[in-house]
Amino acid sequence: MVSRFRRNVVANLVSTGCIAAVQLVVTPLLVWKLGTSAFALVGFYTTLVAVLAILDLGLTPLLTRVMARHLPSVDAPWRGATVLRTFEILFAGIGLVVAVAIVSAAPFVGEHWLRSSVVPQGEIETAVRLMGLLFLLRWAQAPYVATLQGLQQQVRLSIANAGMYTIVNACAVLALWVAKPTIVVFFASLAAGTLVQLLTIRWIAWRADPALRERSRFDTAVIRAGWRFSAGMLGISITATILTQMDKLILTKLVPLEEYGLYAMAQVLASGLSVVILPIFNAVYPRLCELVASGDEARLRTSFLSASNLMGAILVPTVVFLVLFSYEVLVLWTRNPEVAAPTAPLLALLATGTALNGLMFVPYALQLARGNTRIGFTINLVLCVVMVPSIVFLTYHFGIVGGASVWPALNGLYLIAGLPLTWSLCLGSRNWVLFYRDMFVGQAPSVCLIAGARAWMPLSREGFGMAMELLVLLVLALAISLTLTPGVRGRLGVWSWRSSL
Repeated sequence: MVSRFRRNVVANLVSTGCIAAVQLVVTPLLVWKLGTSAFALVGFYTTLVAVLAILDLGLTPLLTRVMARHLPSVDAPWRGATVLRTFEILFAGIGLVVAVAIVSAAPFVGEHWLRSSVVPQGEIETAVRLMGLLFLLRWAQAPYVATLQGLQQQVRLSIANAGMYTIVNACAVLALWVAKPTIVVFFASLAAGTLVQLLTIRWIAWRADPALRERSRFDTAVIRAGWRFSAGMLGISITATILTQMDKLILTKLVPLEEYGLYAMAQVLASGLSVVILPIFNAVYPRLCELVASGDEARLRTSFLSASNLMGAILVPTVVFLVLFSYEVLVLWTRNPEVAAPTAPLLALLATGTALNGLMFVPYALQLARGNTRIGFTINLVLCVVMVPSIVFLTYHFGIVGGASVWPALNGLYLIAGLPLTWSLCLGSRNWVLFYRDMFVGQAPSVCLIAGARAWMPLSREGFGMAMELLVLLVLALAISLTLTPGVRGRLGVWSWRSSL
């Protein structure tokens, strides 16, 4: 089982790395062909999808948990095919209702919410309507993705996701050259490709396990049996959405669309840290669910510590690199120093907040595996009380940088409060200081290396030379971190691909 966990982590890392690479290539091309104003609509769609994720109602993590714990069961309501069919119909219904609402609201959004002196109002309205269709197609994929994650068949899922994401985005960008370079053409092409992606993921999920090929039907007993967990997840989803997305929605109203375009660009790079965060979470969550169900507390603790250390070993050097070399990274990415200069402080703030949030993903996975949704919900609720007024106040007084500073501050508080609570309530231990000890031992040398390079290493002025120097620095820092972090190399086989511990 450990070897499967390792394969899942690596497959997820490769998949999300490929997706992030596509984003890094596509984003400057879109800015070049469409302009920052039209690209801001892409950022608006991303935020819209993230906000509407609260309509998940806790069903996706519930489905993953059910598949990880109950798939071999032949007892109602846990028959695999019935479970998947039930969630499939639920998600299709929710997605259709939301898509119709988005399409209906397009005139209001185009006239009263999104302001632009460059993009015509009619074009904005059409783009919003296409956002509704695109949301439906992507939303309908959720039960199939959750099923494959719960079955720990993430190699198949990773190959499908990376391959289809690359093809869909490549075709959408190509359409801007072949057809008219407008935001409407981009979203229309994206929707057509996403339909093919939906059909592909659906086919893979239904054939993932023999138990899913039995006769199936819609059964409300599936939802009734897991409603407590789902309700807790709904509370977490709502508060987490406020914490992660409200800044973007507020800023689209408080600042011009052209200025928000810079924020959206910084957000794309900061969210690139999901290349580290999501693969580890997606692999460890079903694994912890399995261990909780089996009652193997020793292996549960070992898996939790290993995954936590691995997260820190990769995440900390990466975010320190992004913060200290934010301007250089943006110059290499955009090829435009005038865009990079005002975007660099935004990237530093957003990347820091994302990294702090990412350090809590493994403890969060343990909370969900235990069925404990109170920790996350309580902390999120407290943070939400101060978030919205803080964003409004700081944006009015310090501009968009002030609004961005709320994200790292809140996630710092989240880590300080959430980590001790998770150790105490989910592991029955107060030794949470071990996390910080291991992080200091493993990451301090690599952080010092990056900081020293920032202070004393002269960078090449030529783009390719600078890129190679920065790449070598990051790889070296990651190698040192992975080597020195306790438990990472020996337990997860970062350098040695052994089949067992």
